[in-house]
Amino acid sequence: AWTRRPPLVTMNISRSSLLKRRAIALLVTALALVNVTRAQMLYVTSNTGGSVVQVTTGGVASTYATGLTAPKGLAFGPNGNLYVSQDLSGTFTSSIAQVTVPGGVVSNHVTGLQYPMGLAFNTGGDLFIGSFSTPNGILKVASGTTTATTFSTGLSSAFGVAINSSGILFVANRDN
Repeated sequence: AWTRRPPLVTMNISRSSLLKRRAIALLVTALALVNVTRAQMLYVTSNTGGSVVQVTTGGVASTYATGLTAPKGLAFGPNGNLYVSQDLSGTFTSSIAQVTVPGGVVSNHVTGLQYPMGLAFNTGGDLFIGSFSTPNGILKVASGTTTATTFSTGLSSAFGVAINSSGILFVANRDN
């Protein structure tokens, strides 16, 4: 059976191995694009199709949400809605979309971002966003708000974020 979060995988990679770093970057990017719910559904973004696809454990795929622009990271919020990072080619018009359940209505939740990637919620309902640029680090949207603030900087490409049951934030950082 699938679980809400995949197990954490760690690897020791030499800085001199460009091929290994690229492989890890692809893996991290792929993991940032999927989410599995307690209802045993897999959710996958279609970057070129602008949609989120829902896949059952039996392999049946159906469109869950459309009308997105270059969707990247996924996370379900404490309200049960799906949140999707949208990357609009590095412009400051990139955003975090909220897909309302039921019905799949897409609306902007956080705007004015640049290269938002991975998403994760803590138990308090705060949203953490891996930011590929400006700032290179982690952004935080406090529960009940729609404004992103800088949580952590100094990373080169924060693609994936995850929070474990103890509340510890993990970051997949490429090229650093």
